[in-house]
Amino acid sequence: VNMNMNMITAWETGTAKHYGNDPNGNACGNKEPMNDYLATGGDQWDYGYGCGACYEIRCKNPGHNDCWCYHNNPVTVQLINKCSECRNPGGPDFDLKTATRDKITNCDVVEIEWQRTTCPINGNIKVEWKGGNHHWVGLYVYNVGGRGKLIDRNNAIQLISKSGEWFGCERDLASENYWLCNGGSALWDDYPYDIKFIDDQWKEVIGY
Repeated sequence: VNMNMNMITAWETGTAKHYGNDPNGNACGNKEPMNDYLATGGDQWDYGYGCGACYEIRCKNPGHNDCWCYHNNPVTVQLINKCSECRNPGGPDFDLKTATRDKITNCDVVEIEWQRTTCPINGNIKVEWKGGNHHWVGLYVYNVGGRGKLIDRNNAIQLISKSGEWFGCERDLASENYWLCNGGSALWDDYPYDIKFIDDQWKEVIGY
């Protein structure tokens, strides 16, 4: 089950830098990120609720004599990491994987155009158990198609018990990298559970 759909947004102007090529241990807890990815902060990171969102990025203006834009074709990238300085005064908008940066420019910092786009993801949404006890369950969720990210509020993920009770999940604000489901002892006692996902355009899918 997944959430594939088309999406049209407007291009915005910003800046980007680059930070390396290792996706392991990323702040979103994404175990299967896309090949091209980035980090961001502020309103786009949104305490980790922005995780999984996809963007089209294209080089607009190198701004230096010793670097240049290779072309105007956009690259589709996925948000998997947090950049503390991004989306803050004086900072860039995005921090690109270095190999992704190399596809559009050779500049360390470059003016870009960007927009949200549909994530080119196939297969099912992936849900991985983080841990829990009789009072909480932690889940890693990734490989979300369509919008790529879930709604930025509580209950973007809902666990539905065998008897029809549901328990909402929210982003764990301490780590910002997993979903915290707090439903009391019934979380352990009344299974198997179905799971509902709601993306940031309120499209719903349920996994049984």
